[in-house]
Amino acid sequence: MPGPEGGFASLASTGHSAVRRFFPGGGRVLDVLFGLGTLAGVVMDITAQRRAAAPPPPDSTNEVLAEFWRGKVQELAGASAPAAPSVTVHNVTVAAAVPVQAEAIEPGPFVPAEPARAPSRYLMEEGAANLDEDCFSCATAHLAGVEGGLLRAAAEAERAGACGPECQKWLNFAVQEPAALWARDWTPERYRRSPEAERSVIDRFGPRIAELQRDMMAGPAADQRQALVNGTVMLKEAVRFAEGGDSLDHPEVVWRQQRAEADLVAAERLRVGALAPDASQDLRHLRQDVGNGLGSTADLIHAGNRGDSLAERVNGPAFAAMTPEQIRTLAGRAHQIKADFTAQRRAMAAPAQESIAAAIRAAGSPAA
Repeated sequence: MPGPEGGFASLASTGHSAVRRFFPGGGRVLDVLFGLGTLAGVVMDITAQRRAAAPPPPDSTNEVLAEFWRGKVQELAGASAPAAPSVTVHNVTVAAAVPVQAEAIEPGPFVPAEPARAPSRYLMEEGAANLDEDCFSCATAHLAGVEGGLLRAAAEAERAGACGPECQKWLNFAVQEPAALWARDWTPERYRRSPEAERSVIDRFGPRIAELQRDMMAGPAADQRQALVNGTVMLKEAVRFAEGGDSLDHPEVVWRQQRAEADLVAAERLRVGALAPDASQDLRHLRQDVGNGLGSTADLIHAGNRGDSLAERVNGPAFAAMTPEQIRTLAGRAHQIKADFTAQRRAMAAPAQESIAAAIRAAGSPAA
């Protein structure tokens, strides 16, 4: 706080003169008081000057943000960032920046981490023997879905002479199957913990599946339309878990809803104006409802159906531009990929089956 004009010592001197004028008989008592007042004024002046020269205390919000970005810069430079303490600002605790290991990160939109592992009735019924079993072989079912959807789409297009609503419906189904494969079964995390033989197969077939997926989604704003397809797939997958007996708060169901919200945000905001205004508004409302939480299995089913309907509308113009011959060619490619992958799986399973058979034979032979 600044002192008075001229300082506290000047103020004390002025006060002394005024008191002597009104009390001329004060004598030595007033002189002593004047000396003490002048000394106190000098001390107060020095304190005020030091406060004025010192920098203002940092705003806690700015300081936390500055520390966060300092950490990010250090991470990008390859240095480990020092952790800053958590600070509470307006009743909100801002965590310190956390150093990140210098590890290659796959490009793509932000998605939630994998769900916590918990017993799932749905996964057990699908054949998962335990919580640590990854679904490398689930690609067979997804590839069968791609082929089946494309065959139906081709048949509808050939019957009508163009890709009309029925053709588009089956194309919309076909493009969802690779999205389901990448989103859960062949994620980078699962790839890293898979055996070397399985990683080798994914290395060979992954690019072929990705290329087929891109060709099915060819057309304007393909990446944005793909994000909508991805979000719809996650909602429909969550329904499968919920209807299979898992609760809405099961990690597998919660993770899929969170992933759906992230994908729907990308579909809504990746490129402003890429979607028709009515589709953009419907997408925004769907994203809001998913983000606010779906309170029942019926709500989850309704959201999945809304996503399906919206994806058909948004993809419709690009699908309508496909000829029956193009769709039939895509179906042939999907069939070949599935056939090759199935043959590879059988070849990999043969040694294991022979080992089991040998063990059975050994157990049944008489002791030497």
